[in-house]
Amino acid sequence: MYKKNCPICNKSSFSSCDSGTWICPNCNNDLTYINLQESESLIQSKPRLFLIKNNFLQENPQIDAQIKPFTFKSLD
Repeated sequence: MYKKNCPICNKSSFSSCDSGTWICPNCNNDLTYINLQESESLIQSKPRLFLIKNNFLQENPQIDAQIKPFTFKSLD
């Protein structure tokens, strides 16, 4: 989701497309050339879960050292 703030009415406008003509739904101002902003839904992302096989960690010790601070359970 993309967001632009209208400089005329100071309201936010949202779209799923980042290109093309963009008209403010509140005051009909052309927002096409206004810079895009990240919407709040992109900023507040959910935590991610990664599953890594134990034998992969043994073969790649540099990765193993990077994830040591994180808690994980091996499913091997």
